Amino acid sequence: RTNAFMIRRSLFLALHCPVLSSKLQAYRFESGYGSMTRQIKKAGYFIKVVDRSGNAYDIEEIKNIPIFWNGNQELLLVSDNQTRTYQQANEDERKFMNYLAWGEKAGKQNY
Repeated sequence: RTNAFMIRRSLFLALHCPVLSSKLQAYRFESGYGSMTRQIKKAGYFIKVVDRSGNAYDIEEIKNIPIFWNGNQELLLVSDNQTRTYQQANEDERKFMNYLAWGEKAGKQNY
């Protein structure tokens, strides 16, 4: 998620970011083909996700970590309306949300 991140100012200013005048445009910038993450990776940088204990994970690892829409999100560092919706969801809704975020290869969930 791009609601909390740390990035060099020069790299951030070099990103192509269209005008974000709708939620759909913001979602595309978060996870679409031209997302911020993809642009940074394409520029040769590594992406890390940090949990609430300060542990850093490669982007490929986070589908197995209880951070965003996985398990009880117990290692989540920053919450928002999306993570709160997941917390309040029932087991079936959580499974579906986990699938939307991570696909069939997601890690073991603890509902």
